[in-house]
Amino acid sequence: MKAALPIVFLAFASQLSVANVGVFTGYGHSIELTSTDRIKMVREEVTIIPGRGRFHFSGSVPGMDRVEYDCRFELKNLSEDPTKIQVGFPLNSQFLSPPYDRDQKVEDLVAEYRFIVQEGAKIYSLRYTPGDREKKLNNLFLWDLEFKAGETKNLRVSYAMPISMTLASSTKDQSEESYTQPWLKGLETCMLEIFGYVTETGQSWSGSIDEATFRVYTKGFDDYQLERPAMEGVTEEDRAEYLKQMPVWRPVVCRIMEPSGWKMTKQGFWEIQIKDYRADENLLFQYFILSIPQTLEDARRVIKVHGLDASGRKDLADIMREFNGTKTKNQRIEKFLSNQVWHGQTPLRKIPEVVINAVETNGDNKSGADQPATQPADKAPVKDQPSTPTSKDAPR
Repeated sequence: MKAALPIVFLAFASQLSVANVGVFTGYGHSIELTSTDRIKMVREEVTIIPGRGRFHFSGSVPGMDRVEYDCRFELKNLSEDPTKIQVGFPLNSQFLSPPYDRDQKVEDLVAEYRFIVQEGAKIYSLRYTPGDREKKLNNLFLWDLEFKAGETKNLRVSYAMPISMTLASSTKDQSEESYTQPWLKGLETCMLEIFGYVTETGQSWSGSIDEATFRVYTKGFDDYQLERPAMEGVTEEDRAEYLKQMPVWRPVVCRIMEPSGWKMTKQGFWEIQIKDYRADENLLFQYFILSIPQTLEDARRVIKVHGLDASGRKDLADIMREFNGTKTKNQRIEKFLSNQVWHGQTPLRKIPEVVINAVETNGDNKSGADQPATQPADKAPVKDQPSTPTSKDAPR
């Protein structure tokens, strides 16, 4: 029986995230993650660009936003002998598994995910297998890499995939039920868009990664999130039905990036550079689309839905101030605030003070109160920056 080649894991694309290189052995359903002492990853450079999807964001699968990945790997054969390995890239999306689709064709997957593996001008041919033995990794692309003794290869893997979305909660502890005002629970329902990059599979290479650089360009996606209503391209009837469940049509947005330590480059990318990288901390990007109003129209709807009196309006106004980063010392909302993932984060855009004051005083609409602010709170310090750069725009 022919011996199985080790399989190197070059990009882990789950329904939430995508990842770097690991090593496998086996074929077909027997594929499993192992490690290698023959091949070292010298350098890893990843550029991530989220953006809007192909269709209106309407809560449907076709309307899901998309994220592009451009990954560059420098791999070196430490052996004095020629070495051949298999490289694997799994797409762990729920939509690529039964009951959604039982008959995947590799050419269709390559086209859908725009999946390309390059070494210079060479484009690699791909194979496909449904999953690994442990059923942790699904729908794997496979290809072979052959190294001469001591050879270094520069591999580029690029692809695009949907950004996961779900109805979620903005709480740190969803079991918390002890708020003094029950209506506060209604502010915790949110939409969540999430994408990331799994790095931990890089531990399967020989030694540590000499240098890893991760970049993400969020400005275009931030601006799109800030200008987009809760749902796009829907009828007035659908809008009215949505507002019965979620009273905020122009929600505020909180972006949380993990790990900490991102720095803004002159080109407008958030970047982390790590020497002697142990691949022990995954990247995670979360956009919480919250049930906190930023227009007076939405605020009035929230007040009406929850039946807020003067005390409740004061609490809602203080929650809006806390979202903006202003400390209120309102003891009635302290427990609520301490349980919110957005509390203490820098807002992409602040809620206009005219709206907050009108909420507190139950005042009439004032100039600008039905419109959100026009400038993000953390706009990148870059002039004439394109809203949707390509990977070539990333610094080298």
